[in-house]
Amino acid sequence: MSTEGRGTPKDHRTPKDHRTTEGRPTAQGPHTPEGHPTTGGRSALRKLSVAVILLAVAALVVAVGLLLREHAPGNMGVGFLQGAAVGLLAFLVMLWRLSKRPDRATTFERAWSQTGDERDDAVLTRALAVLGLAAFPLTSVAAVAVALGAEPSMVFALLLFAEIVVGGVAFVVINRRN
Repeated sequence: MSTEGRGTPKDHRTPKDHRTTEGRPTAQGPHTPEGHPTTGGRSALRKLSVAVILLAVAALVVAVGLLLREHAPGNMGVGFLQGAAVGLLAFLVMLWRLSKRPDRATTFERAWSQTGDERDDAVLTRALAVLGLAAFPLTSVAAVAVALGAEPSMVFALLLFAEIVVGGVAFVVINRRN
């Protein structure tokens, strides 16, 4: 008696389990002698895409910094370029640490670069949630300070530093609790 038509599948393999006649998986690209696909092609493509994105971000930062230097009051453009240079340098150090010694990378480095596990992502998400909740009252305080006559550029700088501190403290506290 035939089992076709009763819902019993003839082939018990999942669609991902199909193999070629040589016994290798049908995934594209080079394979190891054991038949597992290698990631050498994807790794090179990933490095190239990161380099292109970094160059595009650097070009955008320089363009915005030069615009601010030309049109913004005071030394806002120079401050923007210095801050962006520090941030870009910190990001490059983080990438270097992740590529050379991924086992010694911090939770923040793994979470920020999206190379960590669920715990790292959860810690970063919770810290960003705390920062989001604190941003509203901090911005309100800054608006009141400007309305009372404080210099806006100083208020905005203090607002930025306060938000960085809140996010950093929240990340450390949540990381230690979990």
